[in-house]
Amino acid sequence: MKTILFDFDGTLTDSFQQGLKLFNSLAHEYHYRKIKRNELKRLRNLPAREVQKILGISAIKMLFLVRRVRKELSKSATHTKLIPGWKKTLVLLKKQGYCLGIVTSNSHTIVKDFLKRNKINVFDFIKAGVRVFGKKRAIKKVLLRNAKETNNTVYVGDETRDIEAARKSNIKIIAVAWGFNSEKALKKMKPDAVIKKPEELIQALKRLFT
Repeated sequence: MKTILFDFDGTLTDSFQQGLKLFNSLAHEYHYRKIKRNELKRLRNLPAREVQKILGISAIKMLFLVRRVRKELSKSATHTKLIPGWKKTLVLLKKQGYCLGIVTSNSHTIVKDFLKRNKINVFDFIKAGVRVFGKKRAIKKVLLRNAKETNNTVYVGDETRDIEAARKSNIKIIAVAWGFNSEKALKKMKPDAVIKKPEELIQALKRLFT
């Protein structure tokens, strides 16, 4: 069975502006600098680790920051919206026989509540609470636990780190152009495909699996 793994924030959900506002609101407390509007375009063209370095966020600080962000996001989870076009696309993928899963750094509770609120019941499993730069390990655990073959698995994400994790896990990667990283930054990492709207995923998968 062919398996499609999805990132959550920025890929399935329209959470970019919400996340940016929250990130900047915590800057003073965690002692890093805010992202200015006039530099956002430049930062979106850079890999996640480079952005982290520019803003002055150490690896240890990032661990505490992620926990806080999860906590704050849970308070405003009801305001998070599904990217238009995903619901119909996900249902079609399920009907076509794909195994669907989510691998995300967000919490299991937030993801489950979001899916329930949007009446989406197509996912076979959810791997949540993944460390920010721990997706490679999480993907490998998912493949092992669910007996998935790497040549039949595709990851769908919105960041350069998603591409890195998929490559290191020896699975295919499809990048979405509406999340944190720009289309330019994503294409520079040479993913198997880049899509500009959810409906394009079905055709992209057909090309990868033929």
